[in-house]
Amino acid sequence: MVVYRAVLDARSSSPSQVAGTVYLWATNDGASFVVVCLVTPHTLHLALPAIVVIPVGALLVFLGVAVKVWAGAALGARAYYWYDFFNPAAVIPQGRGPYRVLRNPMYTVGYLPTYGLALLTASLPGLAAAVFDQAAILVFYRLVEKPHVEQLGGAGGA
Repeated sequence: MVVYRAVLDARSSSPSQVAGTVYLWATNDGASFVVVCLVTPHTLHLALPAIVVIPVGALLVFLGVAVKVWAGAALGARAYYWYDFFNPAAVIPQGRGPYRVLRNPMYTVGYLPTYGLALLTASLPGLAAAVFDQAAILVFYRLVEKPHVEQLGGAGGA
């Protein structure tokens, strides 16, 4: 209901207001994920020693954050917060940043930090949330965002 209301409100809002609303959701989503992992530690039992799990988890966090920052720099702040969803003139760059090698780095490699944190905290609910969150955003991208951006004329970047 909150997302639906925000989309309706976005029609009469400026791009900066929309960006602020999306930023608030994104930070709350990230904060809630961290809380899930922190309150459910040691619920994921792996047959791997900590000397393997900790570096792998840290690498996933680092790599995912690095790709998100790189993609954000390639897109610019306005496109990063769904500006391309509401602005027909916004185009996702195909030849810049991680978009040179990945079609959608934000929704693919950009989710590695969630898996890394779930591993670092050994949180089974955190791992389940990471899988669900990434699957949900990929379904949203495929069924809603990509067709919408293509309809607005940004088919080259979707």
